[in-house]
Amino acid sequence: MGSEAKNVGKDYRWIKPEDIDFSREYIGYLWLSNSAEPIAHIKPGIFDGSLFGRRNPFVAEGQLYDSEADASISIRYTDGKYLIVRFENARGQDGDPMCEDVGYCSVRMELGPKLLFRRRWKLEADSNCLGMEAPSIDREVFIGFTYE
Repeated sequence: MGSEAKNVGKDYRWIKPEDIDFSREYIGYLWLSNSAEPIAHIKPGIFDGSLFGRRNPFVAEGQLYDSEADASISIRYTDGKYLIVRFENARGQDGDPMCEDVGYCSVRMELGPKLLFRRRWKLEADSNCLGMEAPSIDREVFIGFTYE
């Protein structure tokens, strides 16, 4: 990864577009600012990394999942800069009671598959439960697509 990558948690960090290895195959999508639909790979495929070097059209958003490395990359373009987070160990342990898969219908990709995220829960003290621990969502990480 590039020297500018910044750790923000034990299994995720902020990165820059040049830190993404576009020689790897990803499941996911990149949505260009001038496009009515995304560039998507339902099965692992190579994305064109040069899309990030353009001023217009630019990559407005994206979700990429590398199943071999179990890494997920979330991309947003906001206020003239990219906000990109790379999550390691995206799927986590199968059978972990603190994880579940959640599929979301995309309003803009309404006829295709659902976006599949791995939801991770954490236990934390909750003042509404007399200070006892209660589950709350820690994060949701993109891990592919589903037709279910």
